[in-house]
Amino acid sequence: LKPELLEKRLTSELEANAKLFGLGVAFEPDAYKPGLPLYAPYYVKDEQGEIQRFQIEELYDYTQTPGDGPNGADTAWYHNPVNQGSGWNEPYLGKISGAFLAEYAARFYRVDPESLETIPAGIVFAQYSLDDVRRLVASLPLGATGYGYVLSSEGLYIAHPIKELVGNVTLFEQAESLQDE
Repeated sequence: LKPELLEKRLTSELEANAKLFGLGVAFEPDAYKPGLPLYAPYYVKDEQGEIQRFQIEELYDYTQTPGDGPNGADTAWYHNPVNQGSGWNEPYLGKISGAFLAEYAARFYRVDPESLETIPAGIVFAQYSLDDVRRLVASLPLGATGYGYVLSSEGLYIAHPIKELVGNVTLFEQAESLQDE
C-alpha cells in the first residue's frame, strides 16, 4: 500500500466494518519516510460513529520499551506483535481512546530497494471495544446474589460489577491481596 493511500484505506475499512472500534498503523523508526522518525496514524469511532484521527507519535513514543509501575510505558500493544508476531494483544485500556480494547495486530514489511531484503516496517492493528461484552454480562439474569465476570487469558478482568477491577487487576492479584488461595 502506497503511503498516500493509507488514510483512505484505514477510514474506508473502519466505515465498512460496524463492529470495529479503531484501526491504525505504527511504523518502525524512519520506515514511513526518511527523516520522519515515527509515524502512527490511528482512527477511532466516537459514540456517534464519527471517525476521529490521532497521531500516536505526537502523544507519546510507542517504541519505548513497556514497563511496569505507574511510570512504565504502555506500549505492549506495539511491542508484542513486533517481538512475537501477529496475534491478539492482552485487552487493555486505550491511552488515547479511553476505551477498554481487544486488539489484533500484525507486523508488516517492506523491501529495501538497494539490498532487496525484506525489512520489518511496522504493525497494523484493529480494535474492538469490550463495552458490548460488559453490557452482555451485566444483563445476565443471575438472581439476587449472583454476578458474572469475564477474564482474559492472563486473568485480567474484562467485565466485573466492580468497575475499578476492570482492566486494572487480575484475578490472581485480587486473590493474593485478599490472601485467598
